[in-house]
Amino acid sequence: MSTLWIVSNRLPFSVRQTEGTFQLKPSVGGLATGLQSVREQQTFQWVGWPGIAKDTIDKEQWKLLTTLLEKNDAIPVPLTQEEIDLYYHGYSNETLWPLSHYFLEKTRHRPETWEAYQKVNQLFFDIIQPFIKPGDTVWVHDYQLMLLPGLLRHAFPSLKIGYFHHIPFPSFELFRTLVHQKELLTGLLGADLIGFHTYDYVRHFMSSITRIMQLDRHLFTIPYHQRLVQVDAFPMGIDVETFDHVKLPSKKSKYSMILSIDRLDYSKGIPQRLLGYEHFLSNHPEYHGKVSFKLIIAPSRELLDSYDQLKSIIEQKIAEINGKYGTQSWMPIWYLYQAFPQDDLIPLYQSADVMLVTPLRDGMNLVAKEYVASHRDGKGCLILSETAGASHELSEAIRVNPVNIEAIGEAIFEALTMSDREKKRRHDAMMNRIRRTNVHYWVHSFLERLETMGETKKPLQKTEQKPLDDILSSWKMAKNPLFVFDYDGTIFSLQSRPDDAKPTAKVFDLLSKFLAFPSSHVAIVSGREGKQLKHWFGHLPMYLAGNHGRTMRKPNGHESRLGSTLPWKKDVLRVLQQYMDQMPGSLIEDKAGGIAFHYRLCEPDMVTIRKGDILHTLETLESRTSMQIMLGHKVIEIKDPTVHKGIAVQKIIEDVQPDFMLIVGDDETDENMFAAAPHAHTIRIGKGKTLAKYQLGSVDELYAFFALFSKK
Repeated sequence: MSTLWIVSNRLPFSVRQTEGTFQLKPSVGGLATGLQSVREQQTFQWVGWPGIAKDTIDKEQWKLLTTLLEKNDAIPVPLTQEEIDLYYHGYSNETLWPLSHYFLEKTRHRPETWEAYQKVNQLFFDIIQPFIKPGDTVWVHDYQLMLLPGLLRHAFPSLKIGYFHHIPFPSFELFRTLVHQKELLTGLLGADLIGFHTYDYVRHFMSSITRIMQLDRHLFTIPYHQRLVQVDAFPMGIDVETFDHVKLPSKKSKYSMILSIDRLDYSKGIPQRLLGYEHFLSNHPEYHGKVSFKLIIAPSRELLDSYDQLKSIIEQKIAEINGKYGTQSWMPIWYLYQAFPQDDLIPLYQSADVMLVTPLRDGMNLVAKEYVASHRDGKGCLILSETAGASHELSEAIRVNPVNIEAIGEAIFEALTMSDREKKRRHDAMMNRIRRTNVHYWVHSFLERLETMGETKKPLQKTEQKPLDDILSSWKMAKNPLFVFDYDGTIFSLQSRPDDAKPTAKVFDLLSKFLAFPSSHVAIVSGREGKQLKHWFGHLPMYLAGNHGRTMRKPNGHESRLGSTLPWKKDVLRVLQQYMDQMPGSLIEDKAGGIAFHYRLCEPDMVTIRKGDILHTLETLESRTSMQIMLGHKVIEIKDPTVHKGIAVQKIIEDVQPDFMLIVGDDETDENMFAAAPHAHTIRIGKGKTLAKYQLGSVDELYAFFALFSKK
C-alpha cells in the first residue's frame, strides 16, 4: 500500500522529558487536525524535528524517543543545537522570514546560515530517502524546506511531490534580493504541485519564476524538465467542529472587551495596533472606563535580538497608554505575555466584543477565522488587516490598512457602535465560508489535486517507443560515427546575454572526448556567427557551421559560404531598433546571415504586449521581400530563407558518409536538422512538438546521458 509522507520542520507533537522518559502531546489544529481523516484512508508517516536537540540527550534517550515517535507514525530528524541555531534561527528566520514579510531592513545574509540550511534540507532527504517506495506521495511544508522537493525529484523522478508555502511569498522585487534565489526556486520546482494561501502569493511566485528562472508559463502551469508543475491557491481553513459544541459565556463583562492574540513578531503590527487604540482613546473620551483592551502575546524566538527589542517597545507603549489614560478603577490595557492552550482561547474569543487582527503581513492568520467560529451568536465584530491572507475570504470584516493608525482607531469605534443586526449579517456570511472551506477541505483539495496529476516522466522521454540503449548500442557498432550539436541551449545553457555563453572547460572536455573516439566526426551547427565559432573552436578538427549554415568550416580548415544577399536587412534593423528603444533589456544581434532580436532580459508582461506587434510588422515586411522569421528561446530570428541548418547537416553528411548519426538541438531552428536526417538518432532539449526521436529536460541531463558514452 502506498504511503503519504508529511515532511515539516516540526513534528505535530510537543515532547516533554521527565525522569528519563518522554511524553508526547499531539498538536491541535492546523495541518495535524486536517490530516486526521486522511490517516483512516492510507498509510501515513510524518517526518520532522521533534523539538529536542539531539546533542542535548544521550544515545539511549534518543533511541527511546525515536521508538516512541515511530509508534505514533512519526520519524524524527536529528538536529544538533548548532544546526537549529544556524538553519532555523539563522537562515529560516533571519533571512527568509523577514524578507517574505517585507522587512528588508531586518533580512540578514550570512554564508554559514545558508550552508546550514542546505545541510539540514539534505539531512531531511537522507532520513526519508530509504523509506520511499513506488506509488508514495510526499507533501513538504513551508519555507524551512524549500530545497527538499528538488532533492526528492532528483532521486525519485516518478515520485508525486507536493509543497505548501505557509507564509507570504514576496514580490519579485524583494525576492530577487536573496543571494540564493535560483537555488530556492529550483528546489521548489521539484514539486508537481505548489500551493499558497492566496492568489497574490501565486502571482508573486510566478513573477519570480518568469523573471529569475527565465521560464515560460501558461496560466498556473510551468513546463519544467519534461514535467508540468502546477501552482495554485489553497486557502487554509480551521477545524470548525471544535467550536460548534462550546458553551457561550453566561456572564457579560461591564467593559466592552477588545481582544488581540498574537505571537511576538514584528510582522504582526503590534506597535501600530497600540497606536491605533491610543488614537481611539484620544478621539473618543466617552469610552474611557467603558472599554478594556486585552493584549495577549505568546513568546516567540526570544533568542533573536530583534524580538527582544520589539518586546521592549511594546511594553513601553503599553505603560505609556495605561499611565496617560488609566485611573484607579480602570486600566485601558491588560497585557499578558504568555501562551494559552486552544481550550483557553475559545472563552477569550467568545467574551471579546471586538477582535483586532492587524498584521503588517501574514500568510493566512487563522486567529481571525477562529474568532468568527467562536461567536455563534454573531455578536462579535472582527477588525482585520487587508494584508492578511484571511482578508481575501473574510471580506465582511472591517478591513484596515495596518499602518494607518487613524483607520485602526476609527475601526474600533465603528465596531463598538455597529448594530447587532449588521454584526450578525457580516458574521453569517463569513461563517458560511469558513464552514465550507475548513481545514479538512484544505487538506483534501490539495491532495486530490496532487493525486490527479500525471506521473512524472523519466529523465529521458522518448517520442518514439525505443529502449534507452538504442543509441548506445548503435554507436558501439559504428565504424564512422557523426555527432552534430547546436550550441546555445544544447551543449551550453542559455544565457541572458549571448556574449555570456563563452565555452567553458566543460564544453571543451565534452567535444574532446567525442573527437577522441576512433574515426569519429563532430560538428557544431549554430545560429552564431561563423567568425565567433572559428574563434572559439577553430583549434579543434571539427565541422563549424555558423549563421544557420551560411558559413561552413571543415576540419581541414577549408571554408565556404552559402546564401544570397540580404536586401531587407536595413529595413528590419530600423524596425527592430524602434522596438528595442521601447523594450528595456532587449538587444539586437546583427549577424552576417541575418538578425536576432533577443528579449530574455525584458519584463515578461512587456514581451506579451509587444511581441505580437513585432511579429506583425516583420510579417508585413516578409510579404514584400525574401526573408524568413523564426522563433527561438526568447529570440526572434530573421534570416535568409535559402539557408538553414538542415542544408548544413546534409552537406556534412555528404562529406562524412557516416554509418551512425546523433543530432542534438533545442529549438525550432534545429527542427530542420532533424528533418534532414530522418534515420539519425535525434534529441531535442526542452519541451515542444518536435521531429526528434527523444527529448531531454535540460543541458545537464544531456551531459549526464553523454557520460554513458565514455563507458564504451
